[in-house]
Amino acid sequence: MIGSAFLRAAVNGLLLGEEMTKRGAGKYPVLLGLCALFMTSNAEANNKRVLQLGTFNIRWFGSAEHDRTYQFPSTKSERVGAVKDFLDKEVFPLDVVSFEEIVDLKALRMVLPRGWTCATYLHPNPLHQKVAVCASGEFHLAPVPYDNDGLINELAYYDADRARPAVRVDVVEKKTGLRLVRVVAVHLKSAPHFALLRLKQVGMIARDLQHEPYVPTVVMGDFNTFSAKQTGLEKDDVHLIGYQLSQSGTPFKQVPHSSHTYRQGSLRGQFDHFYVNNLVKAVSVPQTFSVCNNKNDGPGYKNRSHYLRYVSDHCPVKMKITL
Repeated sequence: MIGSAFLRAAVNGLLLGEEMTKRGAGKYPVLLGLCALFMTSNAEANNKRVLQLGTFNIRWFGSAEHDRTYQFPSTKSERVGAVKDFLDKEVFPLDVVSFEEIVDLKALRMVLPRGWTCATYLHPNPLHQKVAVCASGEFHLAPVPYDNDGLINELAYYDADRARPAVRVDVVEKKTGLRLVRVVAVHLKSAPHFALLRLKQVGMIARDLQHEPYVPTVVMGDFNTFSAKQTGLEKDDVHLIGYQLSQSGTPFKQVPHSSHTYRQGSLRGQFDHFYVNNLVKAVSVPQTFSVCNNKNDGPGYKNRSHYLRYVSDHCPVKMKITL
């Protein structure tokens, strides 16, 4: 079994903000990436901080090697342009986003708005699907006080090449220096028959969060969840994951939604989720881009074939929280 010590060396730890930009210009074209965190206040929210969150698995993003296999455009630049256009038109503005399946971090940087910074990691496997978290210019992403690594490497114990660590950071408001919310971004093991492995991964997150349980926390990303009928367990994955996360010391719950977040041909799935502890209030139902659920094709990115070819087999999901 490959232990966490090897994985810590393999991923080279967390990359943050300026370090990512500097190293991205050199040997490693790296950008820390996920969604921007935007803070607003208004009378309706009683001056509470309102954050817009998002999560998006951009299938094999930046991998030219998989273009033919997945019927991507003939050049990587075409897909980068299409994803940037899609994000600008259909997804932004957001405040904090987690991205999954990021192969080329330089490509991710090219599709994000100016001024964003991200948290992610390097990996020796050039085709490793990375997890990333990003924030707008009003915020920076900081390691948690109890661990400057920024990663929960134990999640990748079973496969050093392909399994993903969780990225765990605090979102800090630059103007005040306040740590607003802890974000854990995940991409768990796929397939119904790996349900117990996924629950083990979630248990590792819960044990990490036990260090500071009374902090507003959101765990989000691609959980690869399946129904009890598919896994053979007593309950659906979404419920079992919430129970596991609650072992951290504060109750967690999934923010419920009924939309499919994955679509390829006749295959559908609800894989992408937000889990919040009891110090975070969800103030909107998660909204999924329509192409993963529409019965009929629409124009542009609402055309299923066009979307699958140029964007992803997952749809972005976004929601609002108050703190």
